[in-house]
Amino acid sequence: MVAQEQANKALTIWRGLPQGRLAAVIGKIENSKPHVVLETELGGERLLEELEDDPLPRIC
Repeated sequence: MVAQEQANKALTIWRGLPQGRLAAVIGKIENSKPHVVLETELGGERLLEELEDDPLPRIC
């Protein structure tokens, strides 16, 4: 996670690494949205619900 104004520089450096050639910005933090909001392929939004029972790591 980096500050928004440093994102392009960080991404350029990361893509310069052999394992980072496909690196991408995948989200941003906003004070106005206290939940994780996913953007759909069509440009819509949906909330990422909190896990209920077994707190397993989320693999996306």
